[in-house]
Amino acid sequence: PATNMGPVMMHPTQPSRHYDRIMGLLQQAKQDPFIQVVYGGNGYHSAEDGGYYVEPTVLLANSDSSEIVQAEVFGPVMTVLPFDTEEEAVHRANHASPYGLAAGVLT
Repeated sequence: PATNMGPVMMHPTQPSRHYDRIMGLLQQAKQDPFIQVVYGGNGYHSAEDGGYYVEPTVLLANSDSSEIVQAEVFGPVMTVLPFDTEEEAVHRANHASPYGLAAGVLT
């Protein structure tokens, strides 16, 4: 609860590169009609310490097809996908992304 921003790892020669990638994915998500930003989704660059920060972000997605659902964001972003049956949850866990991304099930 005391943390409201998370630092983003920086590329040694292009400090904003990863931050720009995360913010680009979040911008796409905000424009996607199948995604709702539940919390967060903002970021900033601190002139004081030179760091790049992204709010912890929770997205509610109604489709597996969105890039942010399938991508490895490497940032403080969680995508939540509702499901109706156990079979649907297993299918999503096995087919939503070509990567072996971590997943959890809350019921």
